[in-house]
Amino acid sequence: MPNQVWQTDFTYLKVIGWGWFYLSTVLDDFSRYIVGWKLCTNMGADDVSATLDIALAASGCYSVTVLHKPRLLSDTLAQWSRDRRD
Repeated sequence: MPNQVWQTDFTYLKVIGWGWFYLSTVLDDFSRYIVGWKLCTNMGADDVSATLDIALAASGCYSVTVLHKPRLLSDTLAQWSRDRRD
């Protein structure tokens, strides 16, 4: 069902003359719909959190009673652990 499992990841984009940018996305595993996204200048925990906030607001999870919040999958969450230790 939708909103049971979400996936998060970063995609690297190099813009000639501007440098590297990182597209942070949250994708619904069931529908394959991108629930939230944010273009970032780095890959920090704050960027992941902001993208998740965008996804939660867009999905309506903030405005309804949710029995089970979506589970979150990622190939790596180094951004979380690295920034959380600081």
